[in-house]
Amino acid sequence: MRCSSAAGAAAWLLAWGCAGEAPTSDELVASWSIEVAGDTTQRTLRILRVDAAAAPDARLVAQIGFRGQRMVPLAVVLDEAAVPTLRFTTPLGARAELKQTDAGSFEGQWTLPDGEVRAARLLRMAPGEDSSPGAPLYIVKPSPEVPAACAALSGLWEGQWAYLGWGRVWVWVLDVDARCQARVVLQSRLARPRAFQRIDVSDGRGVLPYGQGSYALKLSGDELRIASTWYFSSYSNGAVLRRVADTLP
Repeated sequence: MRCSSAAGAAAWLLAWGCAGEAPTSDELVASWSIEVAGDTTQRTLRILRVDAAAAPDARLVAQIGFRGQRMVPLAVVLDEAAVPTLRFTTPLGARAELKQTDAGSFEGQWTLPDGEVRAARLLRMAPGEDSSPGAPLYIVKPSPEVPAACAALSGLWEGQWAYLGWGRVWVWVLDVDARCQARVVLQSRLARPRAFQRIDVSDGRGVLPYGQGSYALKLSGDELRIASTWYFSSYSNGAVLRRVADTLP
């Protein structure tokens, strides 16, 4: 049972859990750091979703890889007995059996292909810590060193295109640094972004290039205004967006 809830346009992106409670399969969807005793290699386990077709077993669709490198597919079995237990075999033949602790991490055994058994544990990564390709992106609150006019752009913005039946639009300003360089994503659907462009947003303005045109962004009070232009056409479009979230985990 979940111990917290969230409301609002972006609430479905939030996943909450309670230390000491047995997790549901969905609450395990996250990136996890794998620590193996006597091994300094940094590994990442990324649990993506529950495989409903695998019932009655609770099987998780996951990826595994060395930190910062390409991830490969991995099937993880969740034994939801008295103590929730994760079991999987890595592509290199190591076998893991890890039980949940009261703190929410997982601890247990890591058996090497030659039969040697080592202690191991899984620790949930903090938002943005997973640096491997394909990792989900997160909104990070600007630090105090970021100029106020630039920091004001940070967050998730939502609005409606004015013309051409383009529908709704979302802009993620993921982070802004002290030089007013921001990671920005523009999308036509509300989904966790996995790619971004880095642009200059000095004085609350920026230009986001795309294909054969660009989006000009301008902060006006509590609104973010977008003007789209095409390089080889007189057509243009615009949208007025409002912030729907300051940060997302």
